Amino acid sequence: MHESRRTPELFAPTRYARAALFLRAIREFRRREGAKVGGGFTAGPAGLVKTAEILRAVSRLRYISAERIDSQANAEGFIAMLDPITPHSKASQIAAALEAHGMPRDRILAPRRVGPLGRLNLQMNALRVALTLRPWRRRLPAPDLTLTIAALVHARRLAQSQSTTVHIGDRSPRRIALATGAALAGRRSLYWQNGYHDRAIPDLGYSDAAVLSSAGEAAFAGRATNVWALDPPAAFALRLPARIERLGVATNAFAGPEIEAIREVISGIFPKAVVALRLHPRISQFDASRVAGWDVRQQGEGLEAFARSCDAVICGNTAAQIEILLAGVPVIHLAGLDPHGFDLYGYVARGISYGFTLPPQDPVEDVLGAFYRAPCWPARLRTEVSEVSAATPSLRKFISAIAR
Repeated sequence: MHESRRTPELFAPTRYARAALFLRAIREFRRREGAKVGGGFTAGPAGLVKTAEILRAVSRLRYISAERIDSQANAEGFIAMLDPITPHSKASQIAAALEAHGMPRDRILAPRRVGPLGRLNLQMNALRVALTLRPWRRRLPAPDLTLTIAALVHARRLAQSQSTTVHIGDRSPRRIALATGAALAGRRSLYWQNGYHDRAIPDLGYSDAAVLSSAGEAAFAGRATNVWALDPPAAFALRLPARIERLGVATNAFAGPEIEAIREVISGIFPKAVVALRLHPRISQFDASRVAGWDVRQQGEGLEAFARSCDAVICGNTAAQIEILLAGVPVIHLAGLDPHGFDLYGYVARGISYGFTLPPQDPVEDVLGAFYRAPCWPARLRTEVSEVSAATPSLRKFISAIAR
């Protein structure tokens, strides 16, 4: 892949390094989107029809962050979040963790939305990069080329910034493009492990990584990435109720038509329980009449506080199951809160979360208690939350060097 020769200083020093980085980014993008990974090229040159498709996507800023990230603190000693810091979002949790590890709050930068003129300028720059890449001569599928263009756009935007960029481990296409762009621009970038389930971490040129488990640490073995240990989260003793009087329901980022069907299932299993619903922070609008009679919590309520207000919490396919267990609250995993079926993360199969596809014949409280009181259950949970090795330096050391 060839980029503009007018700005060679933005990119990795060798053609091989650039090509390898793009291929890893595209592979992760296809994995995320559920596309085939095996092949690589289309049957022939892209042609004008495909080019028009790419230009339309780029003009809409597909995979391109619309936040202002290119004009923030052009000086070292700052950490730049690339996602808005909204209440109880991943970005806000990371910002709080950075501060807890010693980073001054006024040195943690948050992106800002661009205005209409800024957006137009970004669109023009994106189209310029797209045309420079000459998509009509490329043999990659249109989505892969669109991601490539987004990465090149972000490389230009990040080229002048000296602050360390933070990359959340939840790798949406936009975040993949941001990480690739930071590597192309030669910027220092900090990967942030997104929960204990985040184990298969692609090599997108991160200079540093903050990890919370030995599995996250192992993912970076053999790479040119400095690994730093996060302080382990506080864990509470598991509380097992004799009766489930207040039942929580915690969704992932989906709240589709499945929720009406599972409402009937929950009502049949727990007819006397008060049901509280916590929606994922990314769900900005929800019609509470869809679950009439439920206590729909206000957006932004913290997961730990919500869980600890309940006797047990029903979850679909979400890594929040581990966070809820660490908060000391038993989890019941059910299919039906999202379109991904039963036990996508394998927590039930590994004996970490209690779950079922058909309701048990015995009272749920009895079966739930027997499952979580099993002598081997704490060891099974520890396999998921194994700590980073003692030899790995703390993130505090990394932050101390930046802040100094």
